[in-house]
Amino acid sequence: MVVAVLMEEPMDTSTDRAVRATPEQVERLRAAMAVLDPDLAPRLAGPSVAIAHGHVPDFPRWEVLTIAERGSHPYFRSVALPRGDTEPVAIVLDGRTDTWNQLVAGTEVLDPGAARSTVERYLQFAAGDRRVTVVEATEDIPWSSPRTDASREVLAEGQAAVEGQVRPGEVVDADGDWRVGLTTVDQDRLLAHEVIIDRGGAVQRHETETLVTGLLVPIAG
Repeated sequence: MVVAVLMEEPMDTSTDRAVRATPEQVERLRAAMAVLDPDLAPRLAGPSVAIAHGHVPDFPRWEVLTIAERGSHPYFRSVALPRGDTEPVAIVLDGRTDTWNQLVAGTEVLDPGAARSTVERYLQFAAGDRRVTVVEATEDIPWSSPRTDASREVLAEGQAAVEGQVRPGEVVDADGDWRVGLTTVDQDRLLAHEVIIDRGGAVQRHETETLVTGLLVPIAG
């Protein structure tokens, strides 16, 4: 009985919204969680726990189930189970690069569009539960609506600070790898990313530069 603990980001993009996990999926998850989290495993069948498939898109060789438990100690976690494997193996999505590289095994990234979409997905994966938005221009920044004079001042300062800072997306073939440059709004920060992935989608390097902080934008949801 093996469980790979690599703890939140996915490659079946046709899965647009979550559906209730099947009894077979729940049983496979229960067997894996019996090793990974013995305290949680017995509660998976309880009325306070919901298990969904599709909240996070699947990976080529893995299907992702999301566990949500209500109560005094709320619990939310997405777990990948290998397709067609009866062994109780699971990988917990934790935002780590080595986790991502294991999950994307079997992916082929053959053109610039696929490279960009793969990196966008990786950035969402790496962010966990933080709100991350890829932006191409200052007009793409999801500003919040100010409700007080103080917040209007913060908004104005942020809008002035980001002028000329947003960098258009760029994908370059770099000696057999893909070098992808993207700008994101991450929480209240404007960040520039340079991510190098190989032709299998694995991240070789990820460098981040903070361009602006203190933006008046939604930071959750």
